[in-house]
Amino acid sequence: MRRALHPAVLGASLLYAAALYAAGLNAGILDVEASFWVVTVATTLLLSPLYHGFVVQWAAVSDGSPTAVGSTTIAAFPRLFVGQLLVGAGAVIGALALIVPGVYFGVRAVLYKQSIVLDGAKSVHAVRTSFQRTKDGKTALWAAIALVLFYGVLLGVDVLLTLLASEVATGILSVVVSGVLLALLNVLLTDLYVVGPQARPVESGGVGA
Repeated sequence: MRRALHPAVLGASLLYAAALYAAGLNAGILDVEASFWVVTVATTLLLSPLYHGFVVQWAAVSDGSPTAVGSTTIAAFPRLFVGQLLVGAGAVIGALALIVPGVYFGVRAVLYKQSIVLDGAKSVHAVRTSFQRTKDGKTALWAAIALVLFYGVLLGVDVLLTLLASEVATGILSVVVSGVLLALLNVLLTDLYVVGPQARPVESGGVGA
């Protein structure tokens, strides 16, 4: 990972993790039959574009700060919202076909957020761009490793905390671990997008809208 973890990325990730944790207290995102499930899903769908619209910009700069963060985040929101629906649907449909196609699709499409935020791509084009960027075996491998480590460590820590810590301590530690992992994941994926094969240069002073 060539880029440092900026405090703005870490702070936003911790807040995002806390919001998702609070939204999921009454119903997890997979608890379809629970009455609060709609609230949990809606919170995730609405916060994710705002979070990634903000954090990817900060993760992309090697020094200085991105320009027009607020306007770029708002402008990217509709495309990020549609993009997450497209990628989520593709991953679910692929998972129904013996799981492997869903995992493959998820890895190949993982850089769509960076394409939307940094290059202003439309949702469908952003997914195509991600497939082009991950066509390189090294980039796809690093993306896969990042995702496996993220979900694997998150699951392992969650199980460990449930066994060893109190409910309050588990909640706090889960938010901290999730936030840190989210921050590192976004920095790594953005780094792959910016400096990997077919990457375009990003000015150190900011990221254009």
